Amino acid sequence: MIDSKKAYVWQLENKSPAKPSGELLVKIARALKTTEAFLIDDDQTEVADRDGAEVLFRRMQDRNVSVSQLEKVLDFFEDMKKPDDG
Repeated sequence: MIDSKKAYVWQLENKSPAKPSGELLVKIARALKTTEAFLIDDDQTEVADRDGAEVLFRRMQDRNVSVSQLEKVLDFFEDMKKPDDG
């Protein structure tokens, strides 16, 4: 999934400070469904909303969701926010 050997990943987890390449950091973040910022920031305990949006966008890209399909999803959520007239 991230194209690295288990021993190297172990070193990253246990070596302080870990210094993966930017490319590997992106792969790890994608595999963990989070952002590079979350992995880097030791003080961050939760994924911030803006980071969550970035993760969602990347997951859509990974699944080859088109802009048109994404717009339909966003329209659906906008419709859900509207109050019922009923």
